[in-house]
Amino acid sequence: AYLFESEEPWIEALEATFEPWKEKVTIVKKYVSDTDDEQNIRLDTFFYDKSTDDLFVKMDIEGYERKALAGAYNLLAMAKNIRGSVCIYHKKDDPEVISRLLTNANLTIEQT
Repeated sequence: AYLFESEEPWIEALEATFEPWKEKVTIVKKYVSDTDDEQNIRLDTFFYDKSTDDLFVKMDIEGYERKALAGAYNLLAMAKNIRGSVCIYHKKDDPEVISRLLTNANLTIEQT
């Protein structure tokens, strides 16, 4: 499992929470975005050399879901078996915009 977090207090909390599974959990100290720089990484970049055969992507990143999805376009389009949960309530038009981003990557969506 990969967890992406850049704020130190949250990193400490995540490390404590996942201590029993530390061999299976990697905390990536960057924000997920549509650019690559010192503080941000695109999921396309991160997963470039990793297996993407079976993925579950969960996003609740305070309104940055759009940027994260834009930076994951290739990953979403190429993954063999991908499922996920993306929050669509941070911005008024999130349901439409995020649905379009996902369907453009040939993903089937369901809102609950």
